[in-house]
Parts: sequence; structure tokens; C-alpha cells
Amino acid sequence: MVEKWPNVLGCKQYFRLTKLRCRITIADCPPEEVKLHMHLESHLVLVTSGCYISSGSDPLNRRTTLIYNPPGTTHCDHFDQGKGNLLRLLSHPTGQKT
Repeated sequence: MVEKWPNVLGCKQYFRLTKLRCRITIADCPPEEVKLHMHLESHLVLVTSGCYISSGSDPLNRRTTLIYNPPGTTHCDHFDQGKGNLLRLLSHPTGQKT
């Protein structure tokens, strides 16, 4: 199943794997519009284009970046110019059924 739906970073394509969810995000949002938020689930973020600013990496990383966020991570990671692409693999939050 593939759906497109809005997000703070832009448009996502969403599909589910056996125990993981995979989200492809095409960001088109000014950095100042990305608010501090928390994720219940753990996830891996693979930045495929753009300059991604994360509290877990060096500022303004211009190379492909892989970031792991454990469950309960609070952050406001964003793209430097508000544009870029990333792929996220998300686990299901504790207690949520697949």
C-alpha cells in the first residue's frame, strides 16, 4: 500500500513492511516551521539529498547521513534550506499491534 499525506517536512509516501514502516519524505518546509516534537517509536533516518541538521550529527552535514533515533527521542531536526529527501524505517511503538 502506498499513500501520500502531509507532514511537517512535506509529502510522504508510506508503506508497511512486516514489523517496520517505511516513509519516504520529500521535504518542502522552511526550517523555522519544524517544531520540537517527540517520536514514540525508534527509527532510522537515511538522508538521500539536502543538508540535514540533526541534534545527533555535525551541523550542516552535506553528505549522505544515517541517523538512529531511539524510542522517545525529542528533536526538531530539519533540512538547512527546508528542501531535501529522506527515508525513514520506523518500528512500532511499544504495545501497538502490527
